[in-house]
Amino acid sequence: MTENLAPEEIPDNILTKEKFAALIEDLVWDEDITYIEALLKFQEKNELDEINIKELMDKTLYDKVYREAVDSKQLKENPVALDC
Repeated sequence: MTENLAPEEIPDNILTKEKFAALIEDLVWDEDITYIEALLKFQEKNELDEINIKELMDKTLYDKVYREAVDSKQLKENPVALDC
């Protein structure tokens, strides 16, 4: 199992939450798109469904997507939602 390995020791073909977050961050900055757009682009390119994407998101990435959705009025702020 990979939970006892340092990030640099994890094989490239295993996508961890940390690697996924870094890929999404790269898309956001390299292509000047939102986190939501980056998630959708990654999902489409890799033929993943929403459940797979949600399972790959760490708390930091979730919080960024949540904040972006609230700030753009796509979602009403819910203090309980940040506890996920």
